[in-house]
Amino acid sequence: MIRYNTSMFSKTEKDYILSKYLQSNNLDELLKETPYSKTEIVAILLANNIKNQSLISALNIPNLQDNQLIIISDTHLGSKLDNLNYIYKAYDYALSNNIKTIIHLGDLFQSTMRNVSPSYIEPSTQLQLFLTILKSYPSIDTYILFGNHDLHLLKKDDTFLKELNNYNNLKILGFKKSYLSWQNTIISLHHPISKYNLNIPSIIDKIKLYGHRHQLYLKDNQIYLPSLSDDLKTYSNIEGTPGFLIATLKDNKISFEHLEFIPKMTSKGLIYQQKIR
Repeated sequence: MIRYNTSMFSKTEKDYILSKYLQSNNLDELLKETPYSKTEIVAILLANNIKNQSLISALNIPNLQDNQLIIISDTHLGSKLDNLNYIYKAYDYALSNNIKTIIHLGDLFQSTMRNVSPSYIEPSTQLQLFLTILKSYPSIDTYILFGNHDLHLLKKDDTFLKELNNYNNLKILGFKKSYLSWQNTIISLHHPISKYNLNIPSIIDKIKLYGHRHQLYLKDNQIYLPSLSDDLKTYSNIEGTPGFLIATLKDNKISFEHLEFIPKMTSKGLIYQQKIR
């Protein structure tokens, strides 16, 4: 069962999590002894005013050492508007350029929401479609922050999340909001989910990356990803184009290059750069 609100825990469960944590002050022990995820435990502790700093250390944020990453979002597998060619092109680009990590910012799946393809109306077929892609690139690690469409699909069957957890090259970061450390630089990841109310501690970040918008948009240190599908809903009068980003960390600078499909994959060049130290 995926819990997306603290009200979905009974008082007995909440009291048990709190008392167990206060006894050991060790999240890893609590994870071994209880059926709850790290995000669920941290959300309950945060709701009980446990000090923020101790919870930040408990999150065990992944620290990536790569010099380059590929960042994608909103693939909407199973939609009438998904485009497997774009996805394979992004993974092939990673493979041919020795990029070992792809970050997905959510809405991996379409679920049974509008525009679902008749061929993928059964949620398990969307799951298998993604696993086919994942198994085709065993040398590439995919980090996924789930979005609103993903929550809609995953809560239909508890076995879906368990099956995804069986793959060593898939790293699940959670729902709605998470963090990565990239060579000790904190980057926050976001995908709005109105129904998901399990909070995690706020951490000072250098760059914020967002899915959900379906259109490339820059504001201060915020980067909104284009969709890697043909679902090009827009938030302005300018129509977006499908694409993805290549992030490079070099000489104490993080830079982002935009590749888009118009219809061939084309580099739009450097779109953002920031010193990190």
